[in-house]
This record gives sequence, structure tokens and C-alpha cells, in this order.
Amino acid sequence: MADFSRTAEEFGYDGILVFHNHHDLDPWILAGAIVQSTRRIVPLVAAQPYAYSPVALAKMIRTLVALYQRRIDLNLITGAAPSELSRVGDELSHDERYERATEYMQIVQALLSSDDRLTYSGKHYELRGVQAFSRIDEEDLRPEVFVAGSSPACRTAAQKVGDTLVTHPGPADQYRAETSHLSGPSRAIRVELIARETGEQAWRAAISRYPSTRTGAVQTKFKQRSESDWIRRLATAPEELATPGGVYWTGPFLVGAATCPTLVGSHEQVAGYLDAYLASGVRTIIVAGAFERAEFEHLAPVTRLLRSRQEV
Repeated sequence: MADFSRTAEEFGYDGILVFHNHHDLDPWILAGAIVQSTRRIVPLVAAQPYAYSPVALAKMIRTLVALYQRRIDLNLITGAAPSELSRVGDELSHDERYERATEYMQIVQALLSSDDRLTYSGKHYELRGVQAFSRIDEEDLRPEVFVAGSSPACRTAAQKVGDTLVTHPGPADQYRAETSHLSGPSRAIRVELIARETGEQAWRAAISRYPSTRTGAVQTKFKQRSESDWIRRLATAPEELATPGGVYWTGPFLVGAATCPTLVGSHEQVAGYLDAYLASGVRTIIVAGAFERAEFEHLAPVTRLLRSRQEV
């Protein structure tokens, strides 16, 4: 993790997404390792309401800021895997989880803003004069809040407590049509990028990384019934988007090998496609994938092209 963080920083990335799930290491201990190993990169850490109380979360954020004088951003999530939620007895509906997440973040933000006693009465949380002594005085060290999802319930939560709404986007023209009316938080997308000098080289690398399998049809059927809005959207996207050849590719997602759409092409093709998202109002691009140094090097021309043409 330390090596990966330093490499990302070397190649000019501004932050690192740190996940929460049952089989990975604790994201908040990893966040400490990241800021200890780097100079400026910002961990974007999963904030899952069932994992930590809002008081404990505020205290951890304040502690890391005090120790390292670095900002820690929050990726507010509610969970999309029913099996993960059921194992911890979380039986709330999809929309109720976003209601809880909104209350959760309201409490965290209040505790980071003041050391006064906090009394809070909501549907999911009840606090009576709690003091966490977790106030962060420096405005630039308070976390930015990313809210992950694309459903109406998610967008409502983002309007109330979020700085940035994160989605796994559809194709660029569809994304523009669906978001042209949106106001409020800034927008981010999460995509995997496979870029090479030519489109042909990129597709060879992509197909080598994600060969077709027989499980694709079964995976797709399950995903089409997901309660997660973005999973259903990608699973029901037109079939031609799963076929190699364009820039936007859903093939790896449909067979469970990736968790978001993949953009494939030459450096210019991929940068041009990302430009279309940026022109639609996107301000942050979260790049997915299992990175090695060679992959950072392949993507460096794309990031240079983007930064030369846009502020991103």
C-alpha cells in the first residue's frame, strides 16, 4: 500500500480510494498508512454507517488530521451486496439506508465543526449531549464528502450532506442527457482505463486482461435484478456495449471481472472520451483497476492530455 500510494503520487494523482468490505483490511488503518507514506495525496475513505458509529468516525478523522495535518476525504456508502448486509443484521431497505447515511453524515459533520455538546434526534440515531472533541478548525483540512450511487435516494442524500456525487456512468452521450438538469454537488465518475499508443494495442491488452467466460450470462441475470440502481443500469445496457470495438465497454463488468465500465483505446481516444464527461460537468475522475507501475506509465499520456486541456 505504501509503494502504491507513492507511485500514484509520483504520477500526479490527487487521491486514493480506500474500500470497505468484509474481506479487505480496515480502511481507516490503511488511511493512516497512506498519509504516513506520502506527502500530499488524499485518501478517499469508505464511510459505511454500520461499520463505525458517527462519533467514532469523527474521532478517527480528527486524530489523523491532528497527527499528519492532512485532509482525509469520505466516500459515503450504503452497501450494494445483500449478502454483506445480511451478515451484520442490516435489514434496512435501499432508500432507508440512504436516510440513515444522511443522518450519519450530518452527525459527523456537526462533530467536526464544533466541540459543543451535540443533541440529535433522528429516525436512525439519537444523541443526547455528546462531546467528541473532534472539531477541526482549519477549513481546508475538513473532509470533502463523496456520495456514491445514482438512485433518487442517493441524489437526495448528496444534496443534503455531499460535496460530490459519484456514479458509474453510462456512455458519454447518455450521461450528458441524464445529468444536464442536475444541480447541487459537483460530480465524479468511476471508470477503468486501458490505454495504449494505438486502439488496436489497447484492445489486445483489454481482451488479454478480461477474456470472455461462460459465466457472463448468469452474472448478467443476477445483476439485472440488483436493488442497486447503477448495477441494474450497467447490466441492462445495450448488448453492443459489451462487444469489443468501441471505447466504452461493459464486458468486464457483466462477467464480474470489473466493478465499473471500462474505457479502451489509444491515449487520444480515451482522453477524448473523458473530455466528453468533463464537458458534461464531471470534475473528478476516479480511475479503477489493479495498478502496477507499468499501468501508471500507460495512462500517463492520458492524464497529461486531460490536464493540458481541462482543469481536472
